[in-house]
Amino acid sequence: MIINKKRSKYSNTFAFILRPVLLFILCLFLSGQEIIPARDEKIPLLRLMNISPPAESVAFLQSKVPPLLRNLPTEQNHPKTEHFSLQVEKNGEEALNMLLEVDKNSFERLETLSRENEIWEPMITSVEEALINYDKIVIYGSESSGRMAKLIERSLWRSFWNRVKSQKKIWSKLEPHLAHPIEDQFLGETAGGDAALFFLFPEFDDVQLIGKLQYLERGIKKEDVVICLSDDGTSSPVLGAALAALESWKSGGNFDPQESQKKIFFFAANPESSLLPLDSCRKVLQEPGLTKIFLTTGPQAIAGLTRMQVASIELYVLGNILRTALYRVLQRFLSKREMEKLGFAKEPRPEKEWNSFFSLLQEIRKKTDLISQISEMEVQAYDYQRNIDYFCGEGLMAVLIDVTERALFFPRPLFDTDSSSSGTRRVRLFTEASGSQPVRLSLLGRPFRGISEHFYRKPLEEELQNPALREKIRNNLQIAEHSPLPANNFSFSEFLRQEQNPDPKSTAIIFCLGEEFEELKNTNSGFRKFLDMCLSRDSKVALVVISDNPEKDIKKTTEKIPGFEKNGKHLLVTIKTGEDDPLDLRKIFALKIILNGHSTSILSRLDRMIGNSPYYFQPRNLKLIGRATELVRVTVNDILSHPNWVKRYGVKNPVFYGEANAVLFEAIHYLNERGFGSSSEIAIAIIRILESLRLKKAVMQKTAMDLAEEPGLKRYLTAIISDNQKIPPKKNDPLMVR
Repeated sequence: MIINKKRSKYSNTFAFILRPVLLFILCLFLSGQEIIPARDEKIPLLRLMNISPPAESVAFLQSKVPPLLRNLPTEQNHPKTEHFSLQVEKNGEEALNMLLEVDKNSFERLETLSRENEIWEPMITSVEEALINYDKIVIYGSESSGRMAKLIERSLWRSFWNRVKSQKKIWSKLEPHLAHPIEDQFLGETAGGDAALFFLFPEFDDVQLIGKLQYLERGIKKEDVVICLSDDGTSSPVLGAALAALESWKSGGNFDPQESQKKIFFFAANPESSLLPLDSCRKVLQEPGLTKIFLTTGPQAIAGLTRMQVASIELYVLGNILRTALYRVLQRFLSKREMEKLGFAKEPRPEKEWNSFFSLLQEIRKKTDLISQISEMEVQAYDYQRNIDYFCGEGLMAVLIDVTERALFFPRPLFDTDSSSSGTRRVRLFTEASGSQPVRLSLLGRPFRGISEHFYRKPLEEELQNPALREKIRNNLQIAEHSPLPANNFSFSEFLRQEQNPDPKSTAIIFCLGEEFEELKNTNSGFRKFLDMCLSRDSKVALVVISDNPEKDIKKTTEKIPGFEKNGKHLLVTIKTGEDDPLDLRKIFALKIILNGHSTSILSRLDRMIGNSPYYFQPRNLKLIGRATELVRVTVNDILSHPNWVKRYGVKNPVFYGEANAVLFEAIHYLNERGFGSSSEIAIAIIRILESLRLKKAVMQKTAMDLAEEPGLKRYLTAIISDNQKIPPKKNDPLMVR
């Protein structure tokens, strides 16, 4: 047997579990020499396990895409967070500081890139001209980047114009010069439309045609500015949208790539050299008619999760581009004093905005101990089967996105989709608006925008050759067409009217952004009514205030609220963002960074990751299946090379990628057929392989699933290489109990 010289990118995951390999094995590892054959019975792994590779596995392995995807920088493990899950158990504050350090390093690299002003200036100019010429500004993404596009539309763009229109004198001067309605000039779009805020559609990420059809359905014109956010650079719908935008220029004749470059922008977080080997990416990257921007900041804090650093950078960069373009347009029609009233104290300079980011990061770092305590509060609530109630105003979209993206790691929706079903979900979101339509307007700032199943069905059925994928896409289109928001969802007033069995000891987290904190002084406001209800029920409350207000003023206000400070069990987190923030970009950005740390800590505390690799996600598209396959392969091989394993069971041949993939697909089929949602396909595959090799016989899926559920993957792996092999007990996962 020859062991590959190249260490896997996932090997750091088990640095805290695995011990150094025996010296002679290490020498052979480095030299690439052969070792004694592994299995005395000389039976290939799949034959030992009585597995014939499923057809889906064969088709998957024939594709060139998955093996290339696993080499992307964003798929690698970050060295600074390799012990994250262990650190969360030891010291939650230090674990959060690990994540913030990766944020800091990512932005330092981006700062170097941003010193070249020509990177941002063409886009700022294009957005400025679009505002003057009444053209649309479109940001299109898929999955986390698409939800980020919607966050920018709702929380930056639409909220800004709501504030502008509230100042009637200023608005009367601007209105004649702007598009009508100005709010609709900006479009934040994602594969799946608005429904992707509530549901995950990972299968869409395998289909370029989705992006092309959505571009056409939304009526985007050649003259509109189209910004395509592809996170890692491989998202199929985003690539499809970029090509559709280019085609609208080429189809008109007299195509000039220098002109289309000013209107079409493609963002990727991996370097061009890593993306060019992929056929689908190469077609876009080699097109001269669009501007490519590579925000290459390296591995994510949690391997593969671009909702962390990549999405944060996209928010900050695009927010500053919008802010600068708006300043240039509005200052044509308003006086300096009027500009100051809107929050523009001085001309924005995106290339100089990084100082404010580092100051904001330092503010958050001072509060990591409190943020860690909030995460502990939420996990304890899960342990005791309590509800988690979030109350938000302007932060509702950011919180909803965070909870939705956590759902990738759980088999059922995390948040309550119907307030009358108290106790059937673990997370409930509330806002002040009442009634179905007001809640939708509060969340989106506009009516729900679905996608037309009729428009998509025929082209997709004609192009998609895979019948299983075709069926999944068809089902997703039906969900995406209509609003999934029930009449009373998120409405606090509806909840108060209908709730019959209130939870007396739920945990509540309240997010106040900017002037919303003043609402706590008003006993008739939704914020104050919610807080008073929680205090009267003896709930644990965490109040997060992100504003310009000094911390001492905020504390004075909360001290006057009856019951908030008396018993000391409630938490107050204050983040000062500074002034000159007309779009509330820093407030939304700070909230996102806090939510990144909060939700990642929760996932780790609930054993959804080991080290800095997530193990309990649902592999539902090519990228996720490839990531899951690599995790299975590397995890098994790390265990097989451990001295205690070798001592007990002998040297074993390493598991190959194709073998790991076949076992993974068997686990996927097993869970799909039986509807067992609390297990992880990855955990089942890993345990099934190791148990089969350990016992030298085929182990059934149910046996592996039972071990995956209790004691769980992390405890199983720790035990199997421990000195006594005693597997510690594990309580049932509280999120799975119904």
